[in-house]
Amino acid sequence: WQALELTHVVHDPGDPLSVVFAFSALVPFCVLVGLATLFVAKREMVWGWALAGMVGNEAVNYVLKKTVQEPRPEESHRGGYGWPSSHAQFQAFFAAFVGLIVLHRWGMTRLSAGKLSILWAVAFTVSIGRVALHYHTQSQVMAGMAIGTTLGVLWFLLYKHVAVPFIFPLVEEHPIAKSLLLRDSSDIYTRGVDLGQREYELSRTLRGKKR
Repeated sequence: WQALELTHVVHDPGDPLSVVFAFSALVPFCVLVGLATLFVAKREMVWGWALAGMVGNEAVNYVLKKTVQEPRPEESHRGGYGWPSSHAQFQAFFAAFVGLIVLHRWGMTRLSAGKLSILWAVAFTVSIGRVALHYHTQSQVMAGMAIGTTLGVLWFLLYKHVAVPFIFPLVEEHPIAKSLLLRDSSDIYTRGVDLGQREYELSRTLRGKKR
């Protein structure tokens, strides 16, 4: 028998902080499930773009680990290579990309600042936990954060300057995309329209007519 290393996290149950770090190691899986659910529920192509970027981000991490082949700390409970940290890189990519989406759609408001703070607080918690639980060295985590942030910014720039003006319009007109109700609401958000509020008002209006 062998533990599934993907989710197998060794920690000190007597240390509350160690328990927090252990649970934080599961955050990337929650993010993936949450984004996939959001994409299926809303059919917004930006979240499909985000998922594709995360897959690419993980592919870059895999190639770098196989190329550099820097081992994990000696006290690590897991084998394999450690540079760069995939957890740190994943969370930094997510925080950078989604953070820029927030700023692009709503600007720097108090609510936006709160969202950015949460995104980066989670990213740093996950990253610090990888060092505290001896899965990575500080340099491995710092490298993961730097690479993930850089790729997240680049992926956002591709989204803004390539996907939105060129790729998404072509996809939206495809028969399969129409049957799946895929859409791109980027321009609507940047014009200050709150789609969530509009959907809520439409739902109440249609429900009132039915009654």
